[in-house]
Formats: sequence, structure tokens, C-alpha cells
Amino acid sequence: MVARSMAAATLAPMRSRAETTDQALLLRRIPFRESSLVLHLLTRDHGRIALLARGARRPSSRMRPHLTLLAPLSLRWVEARCSGMGTLTAVARGRELLPPSHHLAGLELLALAARLFHEGDGHGFAECHRSLALLGGFVLPEAGWIAAALELLHRAGWIDTLDRCWRCGSPADRLFWSAGGCRCGTCLAGARGREIGQELRRPLAAREFRWDDATLAQGREIVRTLVRRLVEG
Repeated sequence: MVARSMAAATLAPMRSRAETTDQALLLRRIPFRESSLVLHLLTRDHGRIALLARGARRPSSRMRPHLTLLAPLSLRWVEARCSGMGTLTAVARGRELLPPSHHLAGLELLALAARLFHEGDGHGFAECHRSLALLGGFVLPEAGWIAAALELLHRAGWIDTLDRCWRCGSPADRLFWSAGGCRCGTCLAGARGREIGQELRRPLAAREFRWDDATLAQGREIVRTLVRRLVEG
């Protein structure tokens, strides 16, 4: 009886692993062995994940043309049998999210997202997609990058918006950048600070206009200070 059961188990076909589907944004592609890629992705329903794309570096690979940055991807993959990366089985690329003039700024935004959201985090896709859409709405890519980076940092819970004091939480007619933070006049308390321009405080209202050099310089300073703090932990 036992032998018959073992024989039946041996002859029974193995069940294939269930496939998972989701929408995603590609953050990084890392070469793996001779012909494959390790993909780091922000997915809509599964957060940040890593998948193995077998053979995706081969010129003949059907996946290769679809594994592009700055475009939404429709994915299908199977989970690993044990702990580890799943394996990508199908991918289709959607329309690019940004015009060519904004690609460099978009890549910098993806690099920031890769810092903010870690593997296993259950979110990140919506925040990154929203920030890329904000970037694409600006005439000037650099202004769009500043606004989108601030939006992404805010949506990730790293900072508050620039329309209220980060110390007391109160909105104010005038706000100042001081010691790596946004301060109202009361909280500034005589310390040195530079008034934050209206374009930075309300970027959505200013996205169709060209920002002056002083506003761009201040925006770069603010974002770089915040990113440096993020990197240094």
C-alpha cells in the first residue's frame, strides 16, 4: 500500500507555482551572471521587490526592450520556492512618463526613490508615480526636479511641506530656510535664515513659469541638504 502511494506520488505531475501580476516602476537593473538581470522595482500592490529576469541581457530576449526606466510596466512573475527573489516571466512596457528633455531629472528622481523605499516596504509606487507626473508638468526640468523631489520626500514621510513651519507646524505668510529646516519668524528667533520663495512653497501654481536663478539656487540647496541628511542617516 505504501509502495503504491509512493509510486502514485512519483507519477503525479508537479503543480506549477502560481503567477503574480502587478504594475511597477523599474528603479535599477543589475547584471547577473552572463545573461540575466536583477531588477529592483516599486510595485503598486506589493511594494518594493527584487526579481530575476533570466536571459534578459541577451539581444534575442523578448523582455529586454520592455525593461526600461521611466515607463510603467505590467509584470508577471513566480515567487521563489524558498526565500529569495522571484522570477520574472512576462513584462510589457507602457508609454514613457516624461519627455526626453526631462529624462535626466527623472533618473535622479528614481535614484532618490531607491534611497527612500527599501525592499519589503509596502509602498512607494504611488508616491514615485505622482512625483514623476509632477516633474513632467514643468516647462523647466530643473524646476520640476526640485518640486518633484520635495514632493517625493514629503510623500515618503521624510519632510513636511514648505508652506508651514517644521518646528511649530503653523502656516505663515513668511517662512525661512535655516539650519536645514523650514522655520517661521517666531521659531527663527533671531537666527540667520533665508526667506523661502513662493515658487518653492507652492510649486504647483508656478509650474508653467520659468523660475529665476535665485529660486533655482535655493531649491537646489534645500533638496541637496535633505538628500545629504538622508544618505548620512
